[in-house]
Amino acid sequence: MFTKYIEWLAATLRVLFGLLLTTPFCWAAPEAAPSIIRWDATRQTIDGFGICEAFHQARHIMEYQEPARTEILDLLFSTQKGAGVSILRNIVGDGGTWGNAIDGPTPTIQPQEGVWNWTGDEDQIWLMRQAKGYGCTQFLSTVWSPPGWMKTSNAVSDGGSLRPDKYAAYADYLSRYVREYQQSHGLTISAISLQNEPDLVTKYSSCKWTGAEFRNFIRDHLVPTFKRDAVTAKVVLGEASNFEEKLAEESLKDPAAAAGVDIVASHAYDNKSGDKIKPLLLAKEKGKQTWMTEVSYFTANDPSIKDGLRWAKQMHYHLTKSELNAWFYWWGACYKTNGESLILLDVKKQSYSTTKRLFTFSNFSRFIRPGFVRLDCPGDPSPNVNVSAFRDANSSLVVVAINSANAPQEIDYVLEGFKVNSFATYRTSATEDLKQLGDLEVKDGRLKAALPAQSVTTFVASQVKPAAKAP
Repeated sequence: MFTKYIEWLAATLRVLFGLLLTTPFCWAAPEAAPSIIRWDATRQTIDGFGICEAFHQARHIMEYQEPARTEILDLLFSTQKGAGVSILRNIVGDGGTWGNAIDGPTPTIQPQEGVWNWTGDEDQIWLMRQAKGYGCTQFLSTVWSPPGWMKTSNAVSDGGSLRPDKYAAYADYLSRYVREYQQSHGLTISAISLQNEPDLVTKYSSCKWTGAEFRNFIRDHLVPTFKRDAVTAKVVLGEASNFEEKLAEESLKDPAAAAGVDIVASHAYDNKSGDKIKPLLLAKEKGKQTWMTEVSYFTANDPSIKDGLRWAKQMHYHLTKSELNAWFYWWGACYKTNGESLILLDVKKQSYSTTKRLFTFSNFSRFIRPGFVRLDCPGDPSPNVNVSAFRDANSSLVVVAINSANAPQEIDYVLEGFKVNSFATYRTSATEDLKQLGDLEVKDGRLKAALPAQSVTTFVASQVKPAAKAP
């Protein structure tokens, strides 16, 4: 009996196995959720994208002959031909004696107590006016050092710190700077930064601060002085060399000092790239804007698309993971032949050369204008692809897509809560510099596009129709 059961079971299994071999059968994998860009899924507001031309780099541009001078200005500030930079960072003159004519300090506005000087900054004033003509009206002025007579070292360079008995004088100094540039030059200083890299001592202009010193200065001197003088420039605190907010924490934790801080800023020179990609949590908790105001590199310049992609990805992650409101490269145009600038100047030959990082930077800066808000959407839809989306108040949408892979890839996003007929497209690749391509038609409410290998593509829709809200 048992033997017959075994024979029956074996025969049954043979029949079933034969059916498996001859019957078409397919395991249906669960369908992946579509990537969606939602009109109402808003995150941080974008204040802008910036550069600096301190230490007389503005003078180099000013002294170029035409047409090169206008070409450089177009590449930096034009929203039709260039990056459309929307924030220009300047140095508050300190009167240092280091450096030289090609790369040195700017005369101080207060060479001694009670004495004011309003000459020597003509190159930065010229550039601010040029930028203003292009529509760049936000000016950030950063102090690299207070005048030497205010410091413990009695010198601008090699560190030192602000003397406590000069706190009131320094508050007056900052107030007078902002007011004088408005009254004498017609230039509104949008933001004033108390100290560049207060964590470093350098051979050029520098000054050390502790978190407690910042707190005491802001709370007891800067806040009442700015209130007295009706100074409306935003106060920027931090600008540490590495990406963090440590030196701002004591001010942010003190309600009276925190009321005098508008923006917490940092640089991003960390050795490990992962250290730069994080939110400044306390600043966000206290409702402060967060800016990354300086980054570059100092080794030999790499003008290639590989380098351009490096910076595009850092911009992407700073905007989507760190949720920054503004992002700056160090110099816009500079005479140095390393990676400190977007444009390289040869001041002797009166010539210049561009880099791919200028154009990948422009893929963001030209189209994402001040006041745009970021939309929360899947930012890494597939390996080596990064996507971010931004919109203005009612009718414009910008999507930036990075493909750092060595092969073409595709994106497919459902557009939810609004209607778009087509996107204008602009691409930077090994052979293209923010090249305007043909319009991309939107079908079935989806942004579906091929991304060439090693490229950054910006999709711009200027006639968006948001869906009507239910009553």
